[in-house]
Amino acid sequence: MFTVLNIIMCRSFAELSKALDPRKDVKTDKTSIVADAIRVVTQLRAENGQLKQLNKFLEVKASPLARFVLTYA
Repeated sequence: MFTVLNIIMCRSFAELSKALDPRKDVKTDKTSIVADAIRVVTQLRAENGQLKQLNKFLEVKASPLARFVLTYA
């Protein structure tokens, strides 16, 4: 018999499954939903690191230009 907590948990997992990949059907297997969530978070962390590196690179490249603009503006 499902309790209110079980129903809430099932809905939460269904929402998480849908958020992870809206194009696919909602999964009901909690283990695969958690595995997908871990995969997505890992990918986002890697992408975040790459974007931070790119941002630093662009800041270094833009710094001389910013000084030039401020000097001759």
